[in-house]
Amino acid sequence: MSRIYYVPLDDIQITTDADQDVWELSAVTDKCVLHGFELTSSAITALPVDLRLLRRSSTGNGAAVTEVRANVDDSQPLAVFEQIATVPGTPGDILMGFKWEQLGPLLHMPTPEMRITADAGSYLCLNIQSALSVTTGWSGWVCWEEI
Repeated sequence: MSRIYYVPLDDIQITTDADQDVWELSAVTDKCVLHGFELTSSAITALPVDLRLLRRSSTGNGAAVTEVRANVDDSQPLAVFEQIATVPGTPGDILMGFKWEQLGPLLHMPTPEMRITADAGSYLCLNIQSALSVTTGWSGWVCWEEI
């Protein structure tokens, strides 16, 4: 049976480094299906940033985050979630690109047919490709399913 999990991102500080992963989802033993994510920014002026959703074959140096079960009766997740990897792992397929001004939310909620999966032993990451002009606080969430 599949299980749904969330990770809240609460005012994580994104630095001016041009190549870092905002988050990394590691499918350890079960396949993970990305259901969506949202980001908001503390920026009060337009600060454009280029982001890309990609697969990686190795993880970076992110900080562990506590996952939340959508159904409290489900087991703890088998996947590992990390945020802010300033030294990303080995890149693989680039799946999607985003240009975000940070004045409004960035919401990615694909239809079921468009959901991206990560097989056991692989990683899904949201990577920053352009340097920010100042360190900025980002908040939001990521939701995935383990099957």
